Amino acid sequence: MIVAAAKAPSIDWAGLSPLVALLGGATLVLLLGLLRPRWVREGLVPLLALGTFGAAIGLGIWQLGEPTDLISGALRIDDLTILASFVFCVGGAATVLLSWRAAAPREAAHGEFYALLLTSAAGMWVLVAAQNLVSLFLGIELLSIPLYVLCATEMRREQSLESGLKYLIIGSVGSATLLYGLALLYGATGSTDYAGIARAAHGVVDDPLRHERLIRRWMLFGLAAWAVWWLVLYHVPRPPQYLMGAYWAERTLIGLVKDQWLCFTYAGGALLLLAKRPALIERMRPIGAAGRMAFTNYVLQAVTIWYLAKPLGIKLHEATYVAAWIVFATVIVLLSHFWLARFRYGPLEWLWRMATYAKREPLRRDADEPLALAMVS
Repeated sequence: MIVAAAKAPSIDWAGLSPLVALLGGATLVLLLGLLRPRWVREGLVPLLALGTFGAAIGLGIWQLGEPTDLISGALRIDDLTILASFVFCVGGAATVLLSWRAAAPREAAHGEFYALLLTSAAGMWVLVAAQNLVSLFLGIELLSIPLYVLCATEMRREQSLESGLKYLIIGSVGSATLLYGLALLYGATGSTDYAGIARAAHGVVDDPLRHERLIRRWMLFGLAAWAVWWLVLYHVPRPPQYLMGAYWAERTLIGLVKDQWLCFTYAGGALLLLAKRPALIERMRPIGAAGRMAFTNYVLQAVTIWYLAKPLGIKLHEATYVAAWIVFATVIVLLSHFWLARFRYGPLEWLWRMATYAKREPLRRDADEPLALAMVS
């Protein structure tokens, strides 16, 4: 019998050093919190947690400008990962300072409190560095599970215990839904890596008719999932009074995600419709500018509705609302054309692009640059 030798994954320990610092610091904080002297638990443990966040930031600075794959491509460290880690390490350090004299660390024990905080920060690091669905899910769980406990650390406060229970229920339902969706994504694309999923997705978008059966299945899945959530939201009987907090937490979560399942149906239907009727593409080209500024237009719409119409007491009936929406959509399309005739990106898209790539991007379009080229760039 021939036994194949197992090949260990290649690990870049230098690139992985911020994660090692966070997890190693969490272990040291937990062990140090077991000591009996009060000055150790209330003074030395928070200082060690602060030092751990500082070490993670320092090791991240050491890796700036050296993008590399970690653990056989399951994780990747690059400038975006490092900048994101700076954000949550600074946030973690601020949390340590704000909780120094709080009741939660005393009631939950200082070692456990700060170890959970550091572990959650390590989960954030794994999440932003993930390169496949498996590491993505591990990062989300490593991030969220310690937070379930941290929400309920003030054990003599009713709101703290209630928030921990609500977060546990919402997180459990969300994790189960996410895991089910990731399994379907793997089944549809045959890959857990982001690159493999992107290649499969490009194939579906480039030739929808060739993948019509797959698209129709996704459309039916989105419709069925929406129907299930709708039935749960409106037809599940109310529980006893002592479970009402968890009941309303579940209703809130379902209300947020219920209609999102229809995105599969909408997107699949649009792909097949445009593939079977190419003439519609030319007819829809005038609204393309609004799509290229979708982020800016969405925020503009939300600001207009929530901060202008509602405070002014403007209440629209259904027919008037539809007419107002048509007028507002027309204004958005015209404004988008006007803006993109002079600039490369929408204002919020430009800011988001600079934040993503951590470098300044030119906003104004060159005078001799064709509009189509500016839009593509």
